[in-house]
Amino acid sequence: MKRICCRPGDGEVETIRGSSLTFVASTELAEDLDYASHTLQDVGNFLHLQQWLGVQLRVDEVLGVCHSAMTRWPDHLSEERKNDMLTAMGLIESIATRSAELSNQELSSGDKKRLATAHARASGLINAVRGEARRHEQGDHDDGN
Repeated sequence: MKRICCRPGDGEVETIRGSSLTFVASTELAEDLDYASHTLQDVGNFLHLQQWLGVQLRVDEVLGVCHSAMTRWPDHLSEERKNDMLTAMGLIESIATRSAELSNQELSSGDKKRLATAHARASGLINAVRGEARRHEQGDHDDGN
């Protein structure tokens, strides 16, 4: 009985390696955005409870993850989603700024509404970016099978 050994050529190895790295990067991006989204939910909870230190700490985490994602995986998001991410980051920064100003004051109904609106918009945008990252991840996974 004769054994047949198949080994990929150099080009095939690079293609396999590139596909694997793309899948890993897509997975890591999606996981980072999942974390950012969950942490942004914490921001909403802290806003509701008017716990400004918690808001500040969680906002710093979310912004750190978003900045990192934009730096580490710039090619894994469409221009539209990159713009969504930048808009979300701006909204989150505005929440941080306003919550710092309010740390020694009572929250007015207008402030509550503005903060809740900014939070909801930022959350929606981050979730849209997450969705694209998950679709990209799924597409990379499907291509590998």
